[in-house]
Amino acid sequence: MQMLDPHGQNNGNDNRNMFVAVALAAIAILGYEYISAPKQVVVNDQAKTVIEKPIIKTEDGTALPGTPENLHADKNKIVNDIATSSEPAVKRIAIHSDDFNGSISLKGGRVDALSLPKYKTSIDSDETITLFHSGGENAHFFDAGWLTNNENDAPNGNTIWQASGNILSVGNPLVLTWSNKKGQIFKRVFTINNDSYAIEITDSIENKSANNANFTHYAQIHKTGVDTEGSGSMYDAERSSFYNFLGPMGIVDGLRVEAGYDDLKDAPVKRTATQGWIGMTSRYFIASLVPDQITPQTFLWRHSKLGNRDFYTVVMQPNEITVPAGGSVENTYTLYAGPKVASELSKVNSSLVKAIDYGWFNVISQPVHKMITWFHDILGNYGLAIIAVTIVLKMLTYPLSYKSYSAMAKMRKLQPRLAKLKERYGDNKEQFAMEMMGLYKEHKVNPLSGCWPTLIQIPIFFAFYKVLLISFEFRQAPIALWIKDMSVMDPYYVLPVLMGISMMVQMRLSPTSADPNQQMMVKIMPVIFTFMFLWFPAGLVLYWLTNNIVSILQQLYVNKKLA
Repeated sequence: MQMLDPHGQNNGNDNRNMFVAVALAAIAILGYEYISAPKQVVVNDQAKTVIEKPIIKTEDGTALPGTPENLHADKNKIVNDIATSSEPAVKRIAIHSDDFNGSISLKGGRVDALSLPKYKTSIDSDETITLFHSGGENAHFFDAGWLTNNENDAPNGNTIWQASGNILSVGNPLVLTWSNKKGQIFKRVFTINNDSYAIEITDSIENKSANNANFTHYAQIHKTGVDTEGSGSMYDAERSSFYNFLGPMGIVDGLRVEAGYDDLKDAPVKRTATQGWIGMTSRYFIASLVPDQITPQTFLWRHSKLGNRDFYTVVMQPNEITVPAGGSVENTYTLYAGPKVASELSKVNSSLVKAIDYGWFNVISQPVHKMITWFHDILGNYGLAIIAVTIVLKMLTYPLSYKSYSAMAKMRKLQPRLAKLKERYGDNKEQFAMEMMGLYKEHKVNPLSGCWPTLIQIPIFFAFYKVLLISFEFRQAPIALWIKDMSVMDPYYVLPVLMGISMMVQMRLSPTSADPNQQMMVKIMPVIFTFMFLWFPAGLVLYWLTNNIVSILQQLYVNKKLA
């Protein structure tokens, strides 16, 4: 932004000030992510004391969190479902479709092995993305059950179910059954559809006894082995940053709840609602539980310490129900385990799309994302789509940019006269300021004309930043040649270097200053920006490089027009 300076140290160069502003903002991004992550969770005032949870074990004896606290009964009636590690191996039922490979353990009827064959861990790897696995240091799985007054009357995490088939696939639902000694039959039906990352689950009770019975259903997702210290890449670690939340979260009656891993160690979080969902999100994938949006639910986010392992659990639990003698009840809900792609999420529930959060920049990021995907459908390449969107945005903002470029062109012509004024009036700052403003007025130059282009450019930059870092479509999306993934840095630093060169050209087109300090800044600013952009996603650097090139062309056009 061009400001009046009696010392003559800010004569011209709106672009330079824009670069300084964006540089400071970019430094803030990197610095903040390395220093700290925000605490966005609202601490639960109703549950300050963390209760020791019962424990279940996998077939290999690994300890896992058990059934949840009965939220609608006395705390002394918590189910104690401790299993022994000497039990024989339990049969597993295969899950197979175009979107899923995995298995369901008949112990607990839990989905504890699930991979996504369409997605690889990296471009150069044949290893598929694995979301669920029960053993080892990185357990992540789904289980469900029922709570009642007598632990032997309801299935839980250690119940051995009976299966009606040997595979869960499209068109072949899997039915699990278990009966207690009181004449109550429990069923769990898993259903998957083609072209979907959703598993529909129906838990039901048929009460063939002569008495009414009370039960409370629960469904939960567990996760351990979380990297909250950021030991890996700043974009791969599971710690949240100011631009993206990772971890236990949900939407509760339209309100976003983000329960950070570290926050849950201090206190659980509990909310009640009818509509919404609960889950655990990573940068590109999410495992979530979505109820029927009709039945009131209690959503619980909690932490359990089992030995030296930290388990994080999200629980979805409706109110206690009474199953009349001779009657039946059922609870249907959805387990979504897949990519954070709006088109896929919306198939399950419109609110699940809110797992993709652009934050403050949503009003700009959403249109930018839609424009990029639209151009991608036409051009077939996300790199070309980014270039096209950048050009469109530069054209839309050209009227404001024209004023800025015109002012810079005129001020460039006035530099010799300003230098003479400064030489003439020397230390008489007031007189110099008056003469300088008179010169501006005579030639109809507005030093403040660069404000709007500067202010507009910064939010657009950060909107692109959010879109490219969060949107699943750019994961492993190539640009061309050596850049196979635009969501990570250019491995050979070609784009950052070209971007730095383009900045140098822009600086040369801007009015020069007689002040040595500003002359030095003009020289080092491209170097600083090049250094910072070395680690930025290649797609973002491509946007900035294209923006610079179009700006140079527009500036040359205006200079020629006003020559």
